[in-house]
Amino acid sequence: MRRSHLVDGMQGMAKILIVEDNDAMRVFMAQALARIGHDVDTAPDAESAEVILTANAVDLLLADIELPGENGVELERRAVRRHPELRVMFVTGFAEMAARAADLLAKKTRILSKPFGLLDLTTHVSAMLKGVAPSPGGEAANQVEPTQA
Repeated sequence: MRRSHLVDGMQGMAKILIVEDNDAMRVFMAQALARIGHDVDTAPDAESAEVILTANAVDLLLADIELPGENGVELERRAVRRHPELRVMFVTGFAEMAARAADLLAKKTRILSKPFGLLDLTTHVSAMLKGVAPSPGGEAANQVEPTQA
């Protein structure tokens, strides 16, 4: 069984894996989440992410949908099959892709549309780790559970 960095469902320092092919975006997200106390690993593609997911316990997979090679949705499906407790949030710059992906994904997976700011990112990640969904105004509102296979 994987050891989680989250204790009794409460948010603490979480282990987050960011999978983003855009170097600047990947660094921005990693620095923002590390700054608020999370342990962050990064990968530029699904293949690199698989190596990290195999070797480490991860609380949240934060992945771009459009990745070189295998896309983020395929990565999510495989990762959640192996680790059903894994929480997943996608980021995408394509509104149409987000709408299509929303139909394909487990209903408890979240999508954050690009562009987004620091507050949007940290609010959504914190809410996801606490098990609540942020409202459009940024406050946590609806209960959610981790993604299920």
